[in-house]
Amino acid sequence: MISQEYVSSLISYDPETGIFRWKINKCHVNIDDIAGHIAISGYNLIKIDQRKWPAHRLAFLIMEGKLPDNQVDHINKIRSDNRWSNLRHATHKQNHENRTVHDMRGIRFEEDRGKWLSRIKHNGVCKNIGRFNCLQDAIDARRKAEKQLFTHSPSLLQS
Repeated sequence: MISQEYVSSLISYDPETGIFRWKINKCHVNIDDIAGHIAISGYNLIKIDQRKWPAHRLAFLIMEGKLPDNQVDHINKIRSDNRWSNLRHATHKQNHENRTVHDMRGIRFEEDRGKWLSRIKHNGVCKNIGRFNCLQDAIDARRKAEKQLFTHSPSLLQS
């Protein structure tokens, strides 16, 4: 298992902003670089010792000294918003009940850019369709890409 002491020696966490930063130089990162990347799921993942950790779970480890027993819910439903005030312990049922339209496959809000990102995966390759100011524009672009790629398949988007 991973410990609070070990994680804290590698990364810092700002509970006000939810941003993690590296404390060390390694491979392709330098001290003070923002840690992790936003995955297609919308979650920030931070790679530590060849394992990708969801940043929201690492926030709990750093703040409370242990990983959460159950799930972590993003109160405002934005998966990349890891501010401490936006995170709470949740059961699977509670977390599922807090889902929104943002949970559509291939659509997520990029808080740092203030835009909706639309992506699609086909034959194992993820393609960015584009970034949009409006959620509906991102959905429309995703549906258009689906029609082009999956003409004989049902929509991948959840209704």
